[in-house]
Amino acid sequence: GDEGGGWGGGGTSSRQDWRPGLAAVATIGNTPSEQLKHARRALASLSRLMNSPSAFMVYRHGALAAALSLMAAAPDDRAVQVAGCRVVASLVTSPNLVAHARRAPSFASGRALAAAAAALRNHYADATAARAASRAMWTAVHLGGRGGQDFLVTNQLYTVVMDAMAVHPADASVLEASCGCLLASALDNEEAKAALDEAGVRAAVSAVMRERGGSGQHMRFGGAFATLKDWLQGPEGKGATEQRTREQGASLIETRAEQEFNGPSNGREGN
Repeated sequence: GDEGGGWGGGGTSSRQDWRPGLAAVATIGNTPSEQLKHARRALASLSRLMNSPSAFMVYRHGALAAALSLMAAAPDDRAVQVAGCRVVASLVTSPNLVAHARRAPSFASGRALAAAAAALRNHYADATAARAASRAMWTAVHLGGRGGQDFLVTNQLYTVVMDAMAVHPADASVLEASCGCLLASALDNEEAKAALDEAGVRAAVSAVMRERGGSGQHMRFGGAFATLKDWLQGPEGKGATEQRTREQGASLIETRAEQEFNGPSNGREGN
């Protein structure tokens, strides 16, 4: 399970083969263009390895920190941002990675979330970049816990997510990852719910989910956000639901009372 695809892009590698590439990514800094080109290729290979059986080993050798460093050094490089975001998003692909990533300073501090948000802000018009960055933001909020939620809300990072949804209204991947990110930001966090509601985020997410559901493409999220159902409906939606329930109950009671008074229709009329 320790073999990966190799930094050269093919074949089976030993444990040591990917380390020079990882070092190239980690030490990029302000390097000349040729070194940046090499680091870009290395990061692309790293993102593939993070979705292979070698993922945990590569992560433990500094994959996340290396990816974030290169993303910071080359913010306008679309390929770098996509590959870096894919490294971030890969950290929810196994329970072992999740358990370790939750303790990573990059998630607790909001660094990973900020990097993914910057990637989305700079490249949101590109569908591939928008998919990768919105998934990375969702992952960062999820792994960052309450700190990740508060970081997103305080820095109003929801605005760039909503921009991506507006630019890609028919892209199911962008919409689902964006809604997932925003819902994760509100989960079990009353202050975040209030702020997101006031900013119009709740209404926007609700509208997108309702529209997708109407076209037969429901976003279910495996029940992860079931507790947000009432919040998504909003005060007006919840009140309308409660009103319909009361009206249905009253109608049923009235019907039953009428049946008991008149008895079943059995041709008694005219007797």
